[in-house]
Amino acid sequence: MAGKRLRTVQVLGGHASIKTTGKYSHLAPDYLKPAVVSL
Repeated sequence: MAGKRLRTVQVLGGHASIKTTGKYSHLAPDYLKPAVVSL
């Protein structure tokens, strides 16, 4: 998620609250980035 706007990630994640997105944002390991980018 590095460099991505938290609001964008909130919408894509289906979170009603930006607080929820922030709570889980640290759980996105870098090795998953290629999979997310390909979506």
